[in-house]
Amino acid sequence: MNNEDKFSDIKMKLSNEELKKIESLNKLSNAVNKRIKNDDHIMNMSIRNVIKLWAKNNIDILVDITKFFSNFKKYNKYFDDIDETKMWFDGLKLIVYDLFVIFTKEKRIIFIGITLLLLSFGLYIIQITS
Repeated sequence: MNNEDKFSDIKMKLSNEELKKIESLNKLSNAVNKRIKNDDHIMNMSIRNVIKLWAKNNIDILVDITKFFSNFKKYNKYFDDIDETKMWFDGLKLIVYDLFVIFTKEKRIIFIGITLLLLSFGLYIIQITS
């Protein structure tokens, strides 16, 4: 069923003024939504905002990693018996998945990339000066 079919009886009951008002509100709402969507994009932010978001995301990642390692005992059941290969493989898979979730939560992945670029550049500078 098409959207036009769903709302055709509503359009018949509304006056022309009401339809024009709904259309103008719809256009305004679409423009506002597009602006909000573009404001969140990293390419449209100032450097100051990017640095603030980068710092906030790094702090959030460090907090999540700290929580991850403080609850690391929940993975012990996978590594109790060394002979059961499937168990420790499942444990490793679960650990990698949980770390992946921490690093890719929300929009963290771009800030992880920025951090890795800064780290690699810093290590490069250290290497060429020694």
